[in-house]
Amino acid sequence: MIEVQQSETKTRTLRHGERAPECLAEPLFLLADLDPDWVWIAEHNGAVVGTVVACGCHGIALILRVRMSENAPRTALLILLRRFFADLRERKCNGYMVWFDPTNESEKVLQVIAEKLGGIVVDRPGIGVASRLPAEGI
Repeated sequence: MIEVQQSETKTRTLRHGERAPECLAEPLFLLADLDPDWVWIAEHNGAVVGTVVACGCHGIALILRVRMSENAPRTALLILLRRFFADLRERKCNGYMVWFDPTNESEKVLQVIAEKLGGIVVDRPGIGVASRLPAEGI
């Protein structure tokens, strides 16, 4: 895939064998063997300033996490999302699905962006659960 560069912010997917950025060190991702082809990062001046973690599922991308550093330039999120959507088109994905925490201010911003891009909001509260597989025979 082609590296996209605008100003000093570069975007790319994680390289095979490369460790995930430390900003992903949270319980959900400690369970996962992240597929580097589904982890996008934004770098500014050589430092990771943003990530998108997703996975493919029946022709759509499930966005698991979008995270930006406090040090990220204001344009970094847009540059990262443009790259993410361009790669999805290249992979022949038909769309995406994402969940937001309505109590988190930065996630509210992402929800507004998704809605402006034509996203449909399904307002049903829920609780996500992540776990290792249970022992065999359960």
